[in-house]
Amino acid sequence: MKKHFLLILLLIFINVYSNAQQIADYYDISLDEQYNYSSITGGTEVFAGQNADDDEVTIPIGFSFKYGGNTYTSLTIGVNGAVSFTSGNVDYDNDLASADNDHSNIIAPLWDDLYIRAADNGKIVYKTGGTSPHRWLWIEWQNISWRNTGQTVSFKLQIGESTGFSFWYGDLNSSDTRSATIGMNTEGGNDFFSITPGNPASTSTTTSNNSISTNNYPGSEAYYRFTPKQPQNNNFVSAQEIIVTAIDAEKTTGTIFGATNDPNYDGNDPNNNPEVWYSVTIPQSGTVTVETSYAENSDMTDTYLTAYINNSKSLTKITEDDNSGTGNFSKITLTGRTPGEVVYFKVEKNYSSENSFDAFNIIAYNNPPYNDACSNFEPVNDFPYNQSQDASYATNNNGFILYGTDGMNDGVWYALQGNGADYTINVTPDNWNAEIAVLTGSCGSFTLTENADNGGTGTTETLTFSSLDGEIYYINIGHFSNTNNLPEGVFSLNIEESCSPTTFTVSLPAETDACEGDDVVLHVEASGTGITNNSYSWFQENGSLGIYGTTLTINNAQISDSHNYTCKVTNACGEIASSTTNLTVYPAPSFISQPQSQEICEAGDVSFTANADNTDTYFWYKNNTLITSSSNPTYSITNAQLSDEANYKVNIGNSHCSQVSGDNFYLTVNELVSITEQPQDVNASAGDDVVFNVTADGSNLSYQWKKDGNDISGATGASLTISNVSVNDEGVYSVVVTGSCGSETSNNAVLSLSSGISENYSDYISIYPNIVTDFLNVSAKQNINNIHIFNISGKKVYTKSQNSNNIKINLSNLSNGLYIIKINTNNQTIEKKFLKQ
Repeated sequence: MKKHFLLILLLIFINVYSNAQQIADYYDISLDEQYNYSSITGGTEVFAGQNADDDEVTIPIGFSFKYGGNTYTSLTIGVNGAVSFTSGNVDYDNDLASADNDHSNIIAPLWDDLYIRAADNGKIVYKTGGTSPHRWLWIEWQNISWRNTGQTVSFKLQIGESTGFSFWYGDLNSSDTRSATIGMNTEGGNDFFSITPGNPASTSTTTSNNSISTNNYPGSEAYYRFTPKQPQNNNFVSAQEIIVTAIDAEKTTGTIFGATNDPNYDGNDPNNNPEVWYSVTIPQSGTVTVETSYAENSDMTDTYLTAYINNSKSLTKITEDDNSGTGNFSKITLTGRTPGEVVYFKVEKNYSSENSFDAFNIIAYNNPPYNDACSNFEPVNDFPYNQSQDASYATNNNGFILYGTDGMNDGVWYALQGNGADYTINVTPDNWNAEIAVLTGSCGSFTLTENADNGGTGTTETLTFSSLDGEIYYINIGHFSNTNNLPEGVFSLNIEESCSPTTFTVSLPAETDACEGDDVVLHVEASGTGITNNSYSWFQENGSLGIYGTTLTINNAQISDSHNYTCKVTNACGEIASSTTNLTVYPAPSFISQPQSQEICEAGDVSFTANADNTDTYFWYKNNTLITSSSNPTYSITNAQLSDEANYKVNIGNSHCSQVSGDNFYLTVNELVSITEQPQDVNASAGDDVVFNVTADGSNLSYQWKKDGNDISGATGASLTISNVSVNDEGVYSVVVTGSCGSETSNNAVLSLSSGISENYSDYISIYPNIVTDFLNVSAKQNINNIHIFNISGKKVYTKSQNSNNIKINLSNLSNGLYIIKINTNNQTIEKKFLKQ
């Protein structure tokens, strides 16, 4: 006799696929008893003839098996009575809620401290078989020792490709207390449920170790079956209704987990894949789109979608689609259907390799209105403006239109260009709560001008606003909610414009003077209804210029542009002309020739002259600073100083025109040559190096050194160096400095060499001057016996015996040159060089 106990899970099947769904939500669990338990034959044996404790083995499953939202092709069998899809170690710590990686993604037929003994003929046997999509894997723990009971137990786990899994139990002849666990988990203990044997058995998602002992063992020859749940909409009779919404509405998430196949409506399904059904009622537009898409955390990547109508309780296919949607998902758009007609949509997985555990999203929507987005606004140009529109499927594609702390749904959009008029907007909704917002700015960046939300459902909303000329005003009509994406509906729209006559606020002057080549700008402004740039039209006495706008610009005005000008403004209230301005264009000053740069010497005179037409005033500038203005075309500088060197320019003008700027020219003032430091006498010893230096002011200076009045070849620098001097180098040296403005000769400098005879006589004798023109004076503290004078060649040119200590010698008859005087006193002989010139 068989007894059947069905465990009705307290967990209600939720047709949503997400991380929050429990593993138990995918299975119906049943308990059968008193079948004939038999061991696996012909399978693969593991640990046979061995002793094994806390050991495991990893084997291929033989097909793809979906568990806990993931697909696996292998698993690890633990001696301790459980398998794991992700761990290589299944120890005896049988807590389903443990976060230990060893305890993740486990299916446990009887999880406890078990071991295999060769003496008991214990072993693990596994075997695969079947054909796709009904392949299976059997695993049996044969004659497994239950620690500390002295007894053995045999039990099996079957995993089916499309049928779920089941636990099978053999006889147990023992009476002892243990704490085994029966159940499963995923994600390291975050999602688990356990089974406690009984009549009936019970399940729990809070008890992670249900302490099963030999006393409450499931029972001899009993098994638990975990069968994938069948969706409620597994056939078209129980099709789930989908309401037609806007394209951005929340999608419905469905699953094919546990679904079956109806061969009468296979569509493009040669593999008899599972299917689920939805129904859609055609809206008033006669158009609907049904689309599937990817569901978060799902591995499902492809669907096939078929549309049917029900004719006398039999289905007729309308159309089908494979991958017109995003990725490989499906989309069907029906047009021209009868409003109120019910269409059935079958969703099936497109490949037999897809696991039925996967989920998908589905939505039925109508195309949004043409002016659903701000960027696709309906232009409002003519008044009064009247329109009726169905905004039922408007999306909230721009989000909530917020202004301050208030706001509304982004519904449908209109726009008008302001012209200074007042506008009144009336919106009458059909059984929904409308709001109006008038905004400026740009799509996504608005400033509120006015809004109206004064009534409730079906109540007309009215607002009036004043426009600015040329400003674009966006009109948004949507549901009043600023937090929920609520649907709009049918409404009527009326927009009225109020007209006001034209008045000039800026008019033209009676006279306008301009200079030839100027840009002439004539400008008017007017207020009134409907005035835009195209409302302004410009005229001269010869007729219309064909130019529109508030401003008339005459670029590079010529004498021929001298006319009378006026502007006319036209709006719905009529035409009005501005005052008239008489434009006179005068000839502009122009250069015939301009002053050029000049270079002069300090204290010189210079003049600059400009030649120009139509000019009565010349404006002279020095370094961009005005220095004088007059009718004189010439500017003169007398006794120029260095401070007069600068950039100059002259601008020209007349009484009607602005200055015309001239080109820059430069005055260079060169400094007069002047020696500021003279070369000095040098007394040196033979073999010394001697340097004469001169310093001078002036421009473009050059130098020529002389000896005894003759040019020294190559001596053209500010200094003269004589290396290793000898008696031949003695003489009178000078330099001629030449510049842009004149030249100057330096003072003479004498180069003399020490004779080797003492010249240390300053305490008792003096000889002067050093440079002699006529007379040479000698004064001594002792009597001078005689005096001899030699030229530079050593020839004696003068001698005199004397017994006096003050002598004046007339040398006017000597030639110019360097001489040596030799003075003999009672005590010593003294030599001294001097220059005669």
